[in-house]
Amino acid sequence: MTSDYLQTAILNLPSFNEITIKNKSQKNNKTTHKKTK
Repeated sequence: MTSDYLQTAILNLPSFNEITIKNKSQKNNKTTHKKTK
């Protein structure tokens, strides 16, 4: 049921989901870049 609920929430809030993914990817890229340097 948890996965179904999350899927429904994501489908209902696509813009919010996209923003969250962008923020996560940006944070991950920054940390990886710092570690590489």
